[in-house]
Amino acid sequence: MSLHSHGTRFGTDSSMPTLTTMNVTKTKVNTAQRSRYHGLGVVARETWRRAGAAKATLAFAIVFSVLALGVSYFGLAGTRSTGFQGFARVTASLLNIVVYIVPLIALILGVTEVTGRKESMAVTLSQPLRRMDYLLGTYLGVAGALATALMIGLGGAGVLIAVQTSTASIAGYLTLLAASLGLMLSFLSLAFLVGVFLLDRLKSTAAAIVIW
Repeated sequence: MSLHSHGTRFGTDSSMPTLTTMNVTKTKVNTAQRSRYHGLGVVARETWRRAGAAKATLAFAIVFSVLALGVSYFGLAGTRSTGFQGFARVTASLLNIVVYIVPLIALILGVTEVTGRKESMAVTLSQPLRRMDYLLGTYLGVAGALATALMIGLGGAGVLIAVQTSTASIAGYLTLLAASLGLMLSFLSLAFLVGVFLLDRLKSTAAAIVIW
C-alpha cells in the first residue's frame, strides 16, 4: 500500500469531525447556555421586583424593624424603665420570634408564588425556557426579595440601636441576622418543593402550615 493511500485513510477521512464543525458545535452550545442564563436572570429579576413590591414583603420588613426597636426600647418596661437597650438583650429576645415568624413567612410566600401564578408560568414556559430554570429563577427572585426585607428590617433597626447605645455584643446580633437568612432560604426551598408537588394552592398552604 502506498504512502498516498495511507494519507487518504488517516489524514483526510471525511467521517472524522473537522475543526470547523467542532467550533460550530461549541458556538451553538455556548449560545444555548447564554440564552438559558439570560432567561433565568430575567425571571429572577422580574420576580424580585414583583415580590419586593408586594404588601406581604413590605409588612415583613416593617414587622421586624418594629419588633427589634420595640424590644430594644421597651425591654425593661417591667421594671418601669424605658430606653434603648444593647444588642445582647435584643438578640436574646428576638431569637424566639425569628424562629417562628421567618419560617412561616417563607413557607406562605413560597407556596403562593408557585401555585398562584400558573397562567404566568404557562406563558413564560412557551418561550425557550426550561421549567427547572423558571422555578430556579422564581426561587432566586423571592429569596432576594425576602432577604432584602429582612436586611432592611433587622439591619435598619440594628443601625439605630448601635447609634443609640453602642456596638457591644453586635456580633451576636449579626449572627442572628445570618441565621435568619439561612432559615428563610431553607423553608423557602421546602415551600417550593411542596408547591411543585401538590400544585393546588389550598393544599399547599395547608401543608406549609403543618410543616411550620
